[in-house]
Amino acid sequence: MFIGSSSRETVERDALTRAPSEACGVIVGRNYDRKSVVAECIPCVNTAREGMTAFTIPPEAIGRHCLGTCGESELLGFYHSHVDAKAEPSSRDLEDAWPGKIMLIATVRGDRVTEIRCWMPVAGTPEAVEVPLLPSRP
Repeated sequence: MFIGSSSRETVERDALTRAPSEACGVIVGRNYDRKSVVAECIPCVNTAREGMTAFTIPPEAIGRHCLGTCGESELLGFYHSHVDAKAEPSSRDLEDAWPGKIMLIATVRGDRVTEIRCWMPVAGTPEAVEVPLLPSRP
């Protein structure tokens, strides 16, 4: 997946601002020849009751930002943060994952983001495979 510095900075800023709660948002962009190119990462309200360890994006926020298409872009997936935990999907992340939609996870430790990784859920399993993050467009 290709992600530009401004989108990456949006995720980092959102994660740091909302810590110790989990940040979350939608990722919009385009798929070109099996390669995803992020156009924008859009912060959303986390409505999870246990917002320190989970995230829920309200359906109306998903719809408002990009259900179906967003002009030239489409919903590629979602991002969220883990505070003092690895940037790997938890069992709840995998349970709540949307098939075919990426999961970008940022780790917050102290006052900085130490890691950002991207995952794709494997349909019909409680697993995900890591998707390489590349710094710019192909």
